[in-house]
Amino acid sequence: MSNIFLSKFLSEKYGRKIFICDETKNPTGSHKDHSFGVWLEKIKEEGNIKDSVISSSGNAAASAAYFARQFGLLLHIFVSEKISKEKLEKIRFFADGGVGNILPFRRGGLRQQSEGGVVIGNNNHPGSPPAGGFATPPSKGGDSDIEIKLVARPKFEAAKAVKENDWLLLRSSINDDALLGYEFLAKELDVINPKTIFIPSSSGTLAAGLAKFLKSKPAFHLVQTTKVNTLVKNFDQDFVPEEKSLADAIVDLIGQRRPQAEEIITSSGGFGWVINNKEIESARAELKEAGIECSYTSALGLAGMKKAVEKNFEVREPIVIIVT
Repeated sequence: MSNIFLSKFLSEKYGRKIFICDETKNPTGSHKDHSFGVWLEKIKEEGNIKDSVISSSGNAAASAAYFARQFGLLLHIFVSEKISKEKLEKIRFFADGGVGNILPFRRGGLRQQSEGGVVIGNNNHPGSPPAGGFATPPSKGGDSDIEIKLVARPKFEAAKAVKENDWLLLRSSINDDALLGYEFLAKELDVINPKTIFIPSSSGTLAAGLAKFLKSKPAFHLVQTTKVNTLVKNFDQDFVPEEKSLADAIVDLIGQRRPQAEEIITSSGGFGWVINNKEIESARAELKEAGIECSYTSALGLAGMKKAVEKNFEVREPIVIIVT
């Protein structure tokens, strides 16, 4: 599912061996597909869950909708009344049966490697998927029913619906089934044996999943923003808070996985970085120069690496920057 490659542009610019893990090539365009692909497949196979509920700022809802459609599950999605038109259209696209970049994988899917040992895809869909986003015509999956509700308080309304109806809450920050799908990504990353990994983080679920399954045991660097830095505020304190952040998918103010995230960072010899809007813009521009189109949130990993280098933090190679 992933597209992992050595970035010649960034490696030459920083004089370090830098790999990009471009998760925007997944079916709905984010790393969430690893999580929800396996999680919802497990729910389908177990067959004891009638309805599931999710509240999301965008990517999680889109991914859950895509795989609920694939596996014929019932899903209720709560999103903010203030959600952007672009994000809402994306969620509706997948809820209506739209198909993204590539088809979903199954647990235990095989991997394909290039001659140099770099993972370039899975055996069913090798290489980089075609650019252009959601180009494939919509196709219906199983007998799923997906409902989207715009509300003032998505998390509150989702929790209320769970309590009233005994539905399953799909909240990755509190359910470790959300980690299972990252085993596939960890196996791909282990091929290049990374020593340092930079991860844009909101709830910390991606970091928790990789820490659980990676055999190479790199130093983990979690990257957040000057607006939301719940997981890393005990590490990087060299920043000025900002009321708004370009990386608007970093939203978790509660931090259920904060103790876990802090343990992952500390035990691995990594760090937590806080990035401002100017640094985010700079990193996104560099990724574009490197041939990678991504959101501001997805650029946080590179921004974190740049700050670590500027602060003379030891960053061992090979380095992996995850573009979420």
